[in-house]
Amino acid sequence: MGTTLSGTQIKNTYVGILKTTDNAAAGGTLKVITDGSGNDTALSISTTQVKVTNLLIDSPSNLSADEVLVRDSSTGLIGKRPFPNFKSVTVSIGSGTTSAGGGSAVPVTITDSASNATAVNFQTAQNASIVASGGELTFKYDTRGTKNITTGVTLDPVTDIGKTLFVDATSLSGGTIVLPTAAAGRFFRVFVDKSSTTAININAASADYFYGGITVVSTTDDKTAVQTVTRATASGAVASNNQLTLDADSATTGGAEGSFLDLTCYDASGWFVSGNVITSNANPGSIAIINGQ
Repeated sequence: MGTTLSGTQIKNTYVGILKTTDNAAAGGTLKVITDGSGNDTALSISTTQVKVTNLLIDSPSNLSADEVLVRDSSTGLIGKRPFPNFKSVTVSIGSGTTSAGGGSAVPVTITDSASNATAVNFQTAQNASIVASGGELTFKYDTRGTKNITTGVTLDPVTDIGKTLFVDATSLSGGTIVLPTAAAGRFFRVFVDKSSTTAININAASADYFYGGITVVSTTDDKTAVQTVTRATASGAVASNNQLTLDADSATTGGAEGSFLDLTCYDASGWFVSGNVITSNANPGSIAIINGQ
């Protein structure tokens, strides 16, 4: 219990009396409350608001209502909201299989104890599969996307990356396959499914180049030839190393059925090329599969 002012004189007790900082009446703007000696307190008041710099709540009641006090950081106002008491969640996995972008996405649903549910769907892109069974998700790299090429085409940097390209050079005869811009880790595998004695080309994007090593084997004679281009050479002469040419009966290229090339980006400019190419020419030599557009 506090000390009564009864029987005291103002001159002896005014220092303990609280007042506004400017000794004027309270108004619409918050004013700091001071004691009679002008010492600031942690309390400010207006005719509509009360502000406390540091609020101490002594022995608060433990109520059954699941509500908590919260402070709005933008306005500083104190309010209340229900306390999130849904402590347990369950996770359920739907069944199904998706492979290389095909099939239905596999749903994973998270549900709290108030039955609020959110589903996350897992879908594959090329070269991957997801199998959901018995509450488990199995992620596998067991397929590679394929693309059958019969006409000239510019490959898509999103949907085609990583695919195996089955090239029908008979239909493509004289046509061109244009690669997307190089980026580290991008790759393609090229299979010649049907050959042609008319050259077809695989072109790199602007400022990109090819380098690596390619072996050419003759089917009409027991002869082999090799082309090698270093990365330093190719990067220093991009215009001379930004095209691959395949021609089934050429002595300098090759590209009969069964030929294949692997293309993998070293960085944002260079495609490393390796592979075995077949020619019906009896004397393969001066190989120039890597050349200039």
